[in-house]
Amino acid sequence: PEPESRRERIYNFCLKYFVLSTWIIGAGCFLFGCFAWYKMKRQLKYVRGTQRSIRFMRKTYDKNMGTLLTLIPMDFTTMDVKEIKSILLPLCDVDDKHISMEALNEKCALWQSLIDLELPLNDIIDYEGNETLDIEDVTYFIAMLHYFLGQTRRKGTPSVRRQVRDDIYKMLESYSDDGVVRLKNMGSYACACFCLAIISPPNLGDETIGGQTLDEFKINYCKYMLRDEDMTDNDEITIRKFNFIYKICDFSIGLTPETRGQLSK
Repeated sequence: PEPESRRERIYNFCLKYFVLSTWIIGAGCFLFGCFAWYKMKRQLKYVRGTQRSIRFMRKTYDKNMGTLLTLIPMDFTTMDVKEIKSILLPLCDVDDKHISMEALNEKCALWQSLIDLELPLNDIIDYEGNETLDIEDVTYFIAMLHYFLGQTRRKGTPSVRRQVRDDIYKMLESYSDDGVVRLKNMGSYACACFCLAIISPPNLGDETIGGQTLDEFKINYCKYMLRDEDMTDNDEITIRKFNFIYKICDFSIGLTPETRGQLSK
């Protein structure tokens, strides 16, 4: 056979390089697809498990409505959570803002009463799995659980969704010492939503999320949703800004299925 010409050698080299590159890119895309599928399946499993727990808790709420309305010190009209905060805050045993699961279960009479009614709260509140909770996260968790399960499920007309938004915003205002909603309040609201599957929670891994702790992640999550990476924990969140995160919430915990979706403008 005749020896290959220079052009043929260059052509064959480029062809081999192209085929090899195609295989490598294809394999990379396949592996990335498998990884994304696995992550999404884990997230979906968690969300569905939480939603099953919430459906069970609604039945428990319906059977013990009178007891629960008396037990949890929050009025649906004012959405004032100061009393819940005052119950939890003295129990902090990790630092001045965090409580361990052990202290929550052994020292908090309110939490013990909810557990005694067979509400599976311990299974869904500590999805990070490190046995440490932010008091503000727990306050909003209890308040929103009570707000949605302590009332009959409503049909989500635009006016009802706006009312839910306004009520939750009042809840955040009541927690703040000066009545101003700040980024840190919004972060704790997002964390409570992760626990209740109102917002799809992140896959936390063992202890960190991409090098972040949960407390860091929930703030950065809100910054991302607001498209403002320069915000600080104490920056004010107006109700207009609050809409950015509220619009992605799925309130099937308290609103009928047809209400899912974005808040009407």
